[in-house]
Amino acid sequence: MAEDDKGQRLRDFIEAQAALLKTMEPEDVPLLRLQRSAAALADVTGETPPDPESNVILGAWQRTPTCHHFWGPTIGGERFCTKCQVPNSAVDEPSPPRRRR
Repeated sequence: MAEDDKGQRLRDFIEAQAALLKTMEPEDVPLLRLQRSAAALADVTGETPPDPESNVILGAWQRTPTCHHFWGPTIGGERFCTKCQVPNSAVDEPSPPRRRR
């Protein structure tokens, strides 16, 4: 699949989700999910998120390339860095060995 096709599919998906979000009741969407979404869109557009919490999330993601990852417990089959929140599967470096208790 060409990069242009994949990029267009992703943009179409984002637009469709934005349209769906407009039809939802505000209380149906948890605040944390809205903050993560705002951070992700701010990252895409290069804007500053509208609230401090979203800005913290965006800052953590932007630190990912320089982060010395500290992997937290497994959540839903995935381990996340406790500093930058990136999933272990998204990082090229191998995960440290797990200790058995």
